[in-house]
Amino acid sequence: MRLNILLFIVYVASAEHEDYEVLVKPNIAQDEQKNHILTVTVQNRDYNRIIDTKENEIIIGVRAGEYPPLNQVLCNFLGEILHIHPRNVDVIEGHSENEGKKVQVDGTVITADKICKRILKALRESIEEERYLKPSIKHRNLM
Repeated sequence: MRLNILLFIVYVASAEHEDYEVLVKPNIAQDEQKNHILTVTVQNRDYNRIIDTKENEIIIGVRAGEYPPLNQVLCNFLGEILHIHPRNVDVIEGHSENEGKKVQVDGTVITADKICKRILKALRESIEEERYLKPSIKHRNLM
């Protein structure tokens, strides 16, 4: 009887960890300078980036030394939301004082509003799918 209880506890802890691991919560807002700020929450950690559009590029402000793997996380995230394979999201060195990066998504003009609409659409679809397929799962991996 003790062994069965122990195995059940380990299984529940593992399932909770998987749900926590895949939490992705995107939000786009504007700061005082009218820059669009994209915030992506991954595992309870907020990644904030300034995004704006210039010609065919999305400008993403990156602070020096802050979470080095974030560029890849963000590329994968945008690639998934925009239904473009991540290798077609090109990260190019920028020119701003905060080591800004230029991200060109498949050579297409994509505004912050379009990104926001696609994120919201993906989240709505995710919530509907979870209600239908797995009502007990709280979060879905959008990466």
